[in-house]
Amino acid sequence: MKTKNIIRIICGFVFAGAVVYYLLNNDYIMAGFQFLILLFLIIIPLIYKRYE
Repeated sequence: MKTKNIIRIICGFVFAGAVVYYLLNNDYIMAGFQFLILLFLIIIPLIYKRYE
């Protein structure tokens, strides 16, 4: 279970980098999609598991 959390944290950095990249290139729609993926697949499950 700890390995899965480490993988989620690494993926979180990747998706956060993608959000910053798209924001700097003024592609706000793709940045929004990347942020939603980051939020729903990585951040919310990490917070939910922490308080379980």
